[in-house]
Amino acid sequence: MAIVLRILSVFFLLLPSPSFAEKRIALVLGNSAYLHAAPLANPTNDAQAIKTKLESLGVKVHHGEDLSYVEMRSIVRRFIKDLDGAEIALFFYAGHGMQVGGENYVLPVDARLSSEDDLEFEAITIASVLSAMERKTRTNLVFLDACRDNPLAKSMSRTMGSRSTAVGPGLAQQNAGLGTLISFSTQPGNVALDGAGKNSPYTAALLKHLGTPGEGILQSLVKVRREVLAATGEQQVPWDSSSLTGHVILNSNPAAPGSEANDELPALITAPQASPSASRHYEEDIELWRIVKNSGSKFAYQRYLQKFPNGLFVEEAQDRIERQDSAVNETSALNGEIIARLDNRLSQQDEPDPIPRSSPETVEQALRLSNTDRQKIQQALLAIGFDVGTADGDFGPRTRKGLRQFQIASRLPETGYLDASIVKHLLDELEKAPVGYDGPWIVEFHRYNYAKRDPGNINVRTLLARANVDVRDGEMFVIKHQVFTQDRNSFQQFSGRISPAGKVRVKTRLGALFGKLREYSFTVNGAMPEIVPVGRSIRIKGPKLWYWNKTGEIVHVRLDLTRGG
Repeated sequence: MAIVLRILSVFFLLLPSPSFAEKRIALVLGNSAYLHAAPLANPTNDAQAIKTKLESLGVKVHHGEDLSYVEMRSIVRRFIKDLDGAEIALFFYAGHGMQVGGENYVLPVDARLSSEDDLEFEAITIASVLSAMERKTRTNLVFLDACRDNPLAKSMSRTMGSRSTAVGPGLAQQNAGLGTLISFSTQPGNVALDGAGKNSPYTAALLKHLGTPGEGILQSLVKVRREVLAATGEQQVPWDSSSLTGHVILNSNPAAPGSEANDELPALITAPQASPSASRHYEEDIELWRIVKNSGSKFAYQRYLQKFPNGLFVEEAQDRIERQDSAVNETSALNGEIIARLDNRLSQQDEPDPIPRSSPETVEQALRLSNTDRQKIQQALLAIGFDVGTADGDFGPRTRKGLRQFQIASRLPETGYLDASIVKHLLDELEKAPVGYDGPWIVEFHRYNYAKRDPGNINVRTLLARANVDVRDGEMFVIKHQVFTQDRNSFQQFSGRISPAGKVRVKTRLGALFGKLREYSFTVNGAMPEIVPVGRSIRIKGPKLWYWNKTGEIVHVRLDLTRGG
């Protein structure tokens, strides 16, 4: 039977290429030079490279770069008009995009978006392009590299009052009509990376795998997803929604002998696509791995491999099983594999049994840490906000103090020395901490006397106000608040931001004397650690509020930021 399938596969490959038998039309757009937002580095590069790729596959391309609203509408009209009689239509867009109320928009370079009313006149809905494609063409492929961090969405949301929550990060989930595939550069509601190279991570992977000889488009997108996951440390997961009714092969030329695509050809040709959508499969794959990878269990990794033998994380699961097998004969309580986790947060091991020793010093000595290992421990402590001085591998008084502070904050035995359980707890904090600074936080304003003496008992009662905020694209949005010094809502004048580099700037006007109507306007500036685990509080010293002549005390603002779950 296998021989018959091989013969049939060769027979089908000898038929005329789709580039000669089918009319295939593409619209490729890339917007970088935004007039009212910081320019993006890669979208025009991405569009130019995709244009060249598609043309090499025999696709006719309508191509545009740095287009105004009028120019975008014009080229979309020409593309839609050209679809008459086409078998396959493709749409690729790179640049700023946004979602408002569940509707996805792509933004021309002259978009300003001063208010929600501007959307209809300054942005183009993806649905309008897609519906026209689906009316005219049986098979439609859409590739959206449009989830970059968007300052225009942020500025517009400020004008929307209570409706600001309708502006979400990234793009919203968009269902594909019959015969359509929509591929997003990242999962719905997430922000994709523009990339440090010439192309974004998503487009770079598309360029590598799109049009692989003899390979179906869904097989290509699995490879794209794996490559982007690897390139971004699993921060970005390309997503797709598919209702294709058969296999779509952009390049039907024979694959190289022995290649993966060649091995799949019989199945691609003889088996019609039965599933209306592949995205559910990928969603289950990713969700199971999220559970499995935090278990540290060899049995759990094996169960993952049984359920998804060709899954996205097969190599990682196999690697973890091999490491656990090789660790059985290790005698050290903390070997190089565990320290290596500081470089690779995706790997985990079962906690080794601590070696009983007479003192914390001898337990730490038994770990046999190299100078490089000690530097990594110091770098990890610095990353989550504990001052250990320079990461030079020297565990001096400053490092011991920072380590004790970490132990106190983590409710671990306060020794100032390491053992295997403390190192594992540190690594777990690194691995479980959210990426970046977006998400829920608790913001507290305190008045505080930083002097050694507190004769006026200022520090007995310090908390002035508290707010639950949601940080989105670096901006703080107040969800609920409490003010303890007065009845008026001080948070009407509140603004706050955490930049991608961790720079904090918070401004407000607040009563700082309990029971008295004396208000102070102030701005607190500070810096966040590189990584802030859930539940960890960061304290930032703010400006002087007042000087108390009677006691000679200087009272400052203290800003406490606590990461929510």
